[in-house]
Amino acid sequence: MVKLSVLSFVVLCSSVWGATPETSRLFEKCVDAESGVVSYKLKTGLAGENQQSFYFTQQSMTADGRFLLFNASKNEFAHGPKPDKKKTLKFIDFEKDEIGEIPLPEKPKTGMGYLDCDKGEYWFINENGLFKRDLAAAPDKDIPMVAPLPAALAAEGDFHRYAMHLTLSGDRTKAFLDAAMRNDTWVEGVIDIPSKSWTRWHKSDFELAHGQINPVLNDVAICALQFTPPEKKSSLRHWNCSKPGGVCTRIHLVRPGGETMVKIPTHATHEHWAQDGKGFIWCCNNNTVTNGHGVWYRTLEGQTPERIYPGTCTHATMSGDNRYVVFDDVVGKGFRGSGWRVGFYDRTTQRTVFIRSKNEPLTTREKPSVLHPDPHPQFVCRDRYIISTMNNADGHMDLLVTPVAPLRELTAACR
Repeated sequence: MVKLSVLSFVVLCSSVWGATPETSRLFEKCVDAESGVVSYKLKTGLAGENQQSFYFTQQSMTADGRFLLFNASKNEFAHGPKPDKKKTLKFIDFEKDEIGEIPLPEKPKTGMGYLDCDKGEYWFINENGLFKRDLAAAPDKDIPMVAPLPAALAAEGDFHRYAMHLTLSGDRTKAFLDAAMRNDTWVEGVIDIPSKSWTRWHKSDFELAHGQINPVLNDVAICALQFTPPEKKSSLRHWNCSKPGGVCTRIHLVRPGGETMVKIPTHATHEHWAQDGKGFIWCCNNNTVTNGHGVWYRTLEGQTPERIYPGTCTHATMSGDNRYVVFDDVVGKGFRGSGWRVGFYDRTTQRTVFIRSKNEPLTTREKPSVLHPDPHPQFVCRDRYIISTMNNADGHMDLLVTPVAPLRELTAACR
């Protein structure tokens, strides 16, 4: 196998696509004042006053590096007393070095769609069915409907949402739904795309959200206990990990026929599958629990979790080889729009370097953001880049792309 230097890789991609984040006219270099880490910032205001990365569970750049998707919105604090929550879906085509838009239905009944990183297709679901768009051919037009909304799914009830963050199986034959109905009932299951049918896996009177189907296995998904109506709360449906011998009841594995609560001895938040599908990670940002803060990993069938990053954190994702972890961490007291930092950790050398040593608070605790302005760092483009959101003190958000190869060098054992 021929190994390419970082410069050679940039030149190769530039010759294929015309540009990369490092060479694009749409981006400018952004150097962290403390760590010296170089990122590339989408120039402020090109697509909107806010230019924001996806939620950390959703990859937002194609594997070949041609397309990068992001959200654009108005500065919520600059246009009157009521913030404007509307976001538009934008994309960068590095072949053309241009920004485009993916217009979507007004009420898609899903928090976020799904990017097929291998094919460059964006999937979403609404009350009519499952759709996708081809970014290279016609990002503004539906490919003929992938699957109409199955009658069995529609018969479940009146839905508030079909999926919090739509995910598809690795072979793209199943779309996983963590669906919420208006009568405080929740169902999880899959639309089988070849047969255009719905299979319910589980139904409950407590909310399992942030669902993600395993990236390799088609018969298991991870979900988070999000909400339980007080009158229906059972003795096991609450967070009690800070008590002696207690467990956190947040993480659930959902399979055909039911769900299993994963009893873990730490606080847990913001779960994510490992790319190989063999296990999952979560963040513990509560120092009062027995085992302390950090990023934790547990194999799918295992019992004993392993702490793979020992510092404070809120969201995290892991590289495909499970060696590197990228995470964000609140600076000071947390609120929507607080200060953040974003770090990169090498599990082998146990060294950390900060992509952003400090993002300034976007707003104040008394006037929190409604646009979920956390950094949400994620590995993309087969781990060649990390994408995150950078907050600014004037109330706007910027999109950052950080090359991974220099981060690996900075955290290497010998340098």
